[in-house]
Amino acid sequence: MKKILYGDVCVPIVDFEKHELAKQIEIINTSREIKWVELRIDFLKNEEIQDSLDLLKTLKKQIIITNRSSLEG
Repeated sequence: MKKILYGDVCVPIVDFEKHELAKQIEIINTSREIKWVELRIDFLKNEEIQDSLDLLKTLKKQIIITNRSSLEG
């Protein structure tokens, strides 16, 4: 991730595979610049729900949950 020196940053999470999600959360939690996390739950697969919820509880940032249709991208 590129360091940003001003403002609040919101990063999206679209990969909920357990190993990748754990790496993303570690980076997000240690970043001073990241203030918000957007959870794109439209990318979440049924088999990932429980593991993802357990990992997401460890986020230390404000969370925005979005669910976009295929028309919205």
